[in-house]
Amino acid sequence: MSASPDPLSVPPPAVEEPDGDEQGPGDTSFDDLLPPLDDESTHSDDDAPMTDPVGLDPPSEPDAADDGAIASLDVGRDFDFDEEVADEAGDALGVNDPRAGDGGELEEGALPDGDERDGIDDEPIGVEESELPELDADDGSGEGNARLFGTLLVADEAVLESAERAWTLTLLHAVHERCGALATGAGTVVAGSSDLLWLDPGRSAPVRLALDGTRIASLALLGESRQVALCVTAFGRLLRRARQSSDSERLTDWRRAADLGGGAESLELCQLEAEPSSVVARLTSGHLVRSDDLGLSFYPLDPTFTAFALSATGQPLAALTKDGAELALSFDGGKTIVREPLAPAGREIAEGEAPLVTAWDNVTAIADATRGLAISSAGASAFRLVPGCAGVTAIAAGRFAGRATVWAALYRETADRTDVVMVDVGNAEARVIAAVAGADEDNEGAGETARLERLSWDGARLIGAGAMGLLAFEPPAGA
Repeated sequence: MSASPDPLSVPPPAVEEPDGDEQGPGDTSFDDLLPPLDDESTHSDDDAPMTDPVGLDPPSEPDAADDGAIASLDVGRDFDFDEEVADEAGDALGVNDPRAGDGGELEEGALPDGDERDGIDDEPIGVEESELPELDADDGSGEGNARLFGTLLVADEAVLESAERAWTLTLLHAVHERCGALATGAGTVVAGSSDLLWLDPGRSAPVRLALDGTRIASLALLGESRQVALCVTAFGRLLRRARQSSDSERLTDWRRAADLGGGAESLELCQLEAEPSSVVARLTSGHLVRSDDLGLSFYPLDPTFTAFALSATGQPLAALTKDGAELALSFDGGKTIVREPLAPAGREIAEGEAPLVTAWDNVTAIADATRGLAISSAGASAFRLVPGCAGVTAIAAGRFAGRATVWAALYRETADRTDVVMVDVGNAEARVIAAVAGADEDNEGAGETARLERLSWDGARLIGAGAMGLLAFEPPAGA
C-alpha cells in the first residue's frame, strides 16, 4: 500500500512576477496595508440588532410583514388631513372671478372706471401737480453752475485769418535737434538740447557748448551782458556755464533752500529782466526761491505762496496758484507778490493740466493746450478768451510796434504743423503770422517734428525752440 504525501510538505506552485509596476487584481504590493477580507473586526455583529437612524424599529420576525397586514408605523406627530373641498366659485383673484359672467369673461361694467384692462390703451393716471413736493432747482432761474457738473472747457479749432504780410522763418541751426529750453537777452540767444546752442549777437549760426550730456529743461541768461547760462537738467541738476569758460560748474545750494520749502526735486527758472544778477526759481513743491549771485546761493520767498506755473521772464513775474484760482504778479522779482482772484475766463484756462503764463507790462496771458488762450490788459479780473487758439504749446509777451503784444504757437497734430499767431490784445483776436511744417509723410516715425516748446521775443524777432531745433521769425520790413 503506497503512502499519500503529506499536504503540508508539498511546496506551493510558483507564481510569475509581473513585469513592471502592474496595477490591478493581481497587485499584492499593498496587501500589508489593508486588513484581510475575512477579518471579523471589519463586519458588524450579525446577532446585534440593527437600529434605524430615524428611530423606527423594524419587525422582530423576518416574516412578520408577509401576512398581508399593513404595518402601523409611527411617523411622528399626528396630522389631520381634512378632505379637500372644491371651491366652485373659484379663486377671487384667479380665472373664476366672481365678477365674471357665465362665459368666464369679465363684463365691462363690472370693473371700476380706469380699470378696463385694455393693455396699452389704458387711460393715463391723472396727477395733480399742486400735490407734488417742490424741488430746490425750481427756486432758481434754471441756469445751473457748469463747474458743479464737471464741464470741461475745450478750445475751438476755428480757422484763423492770416496776417496781411507773413513773417520770415529762418532755421538757425542746420541740424534738426530737439530743443526744450530757451533764453534770450542783450541780443544773445541760447537754446538747450543736451548741449547749449549759443547764438551771439550778430551771428547767423549758434555755437555748441557741452554741458553734461543730459537734456536741458530750463534756462536763464544772467550777468550784465547775459553771458552766463544757468541751466536745469531733466535730472534736477543745476549747472552754470559762462560763454568763455571751458567747462560748466554744478551748483547745489538750492537744495538747502528747497528743504526749507518742503523738499523739491527740480527747478523752473524765471529770468528777471531788470536784475541781471538775480533769478527766481519755482521748486517742484510750488514754493519760490531766489538767487542774487548768479545762482550760487538761494533763499526762499513768500512761504505762504505755492505756484503751479511760472513765467519764463519777469517783466513782471507772473505765476498761477496751485488750484488755478488766483493770478500772482510781482514787479520786484518775487519779493512782493500781489495775488488776485481770476475772472471766469482766466480761471477756466488756469485749471488745465499744464497751464502756461506770461506777462509784459500790464498784459497777461494764460494758455493751455486743451483749453485755449485767454488774455487781459487790466489785471486778473478782465480776462477774455481768444477764439481759435486750440493746441497752445508755447507763449511769449513783449513790446512790438510800441505796444505790449502776445504770441502763441498752436500745434496741429493731425497735420504736424505749428501756426504761430500774434494776438491783438485790444480785440482778443489772433492772426497767423507764420507756419512751421513738419517732416514729409515718407519720413516714418518722425512724430511731432513741427512742435514748438518755447517762444521768446528778443526785441527784434520772435525766437522759437522745439522739435526742429532753433528758429527765428522776423517781422516784415516796416512792420
